[in-house]
Amino acid sequence: MRSETEPGGQDAAGWGGLAMTAAGAALLPVSATAPEDLDPLSPKALADPVFEGLLSVGAILVLLWLFQRFFNRQGPVARFLSANAYGVYFLHPVVLVGAGMLLSGWQAPALAKFAVLGAIALPVCWAAAQGMRSLPYAERVF
Repeated sequence: MRSETEPGGQDAAGWGGLAMTAAGAALLPVSATAPEDLDPLSPKALADPVFEGLLSVGAILVLLWLFQRFFNRQGPVARFLSANAYGVYFLHPVVLVGAGMLLSGWQAPALAKFAVLGAIALPVCWAAAQGMRSLPYAERVF
């Protein structure tokens, strides 16, 4: 098994991702300032896919490295959320539709309705998932 500091370890992937992100960012001015052209060999047509690929893959590698290095641990809250995540995935449509129906008569801006719906639905979803996991034979499904 490779060490995190050996070539090919997590650190190498993180630094490689950072280099890819930097290379992609270096192509951004070419992509942003080049005129639109229908020629498939124009600078913009050549730079855009390279810029997008380098930036996106590099950013994913850097984020994976950062999360593995600094956030790879679970406390009691994260354990609870992780244990009930599938139940929330299964139950959230019912909870969201039900809570949305309860709020349907309320005249408010969309952002306010979104915030209130989230404040209602999040704890209800996690509590319902925990309740479902406590049912007999639920360990077969959840």
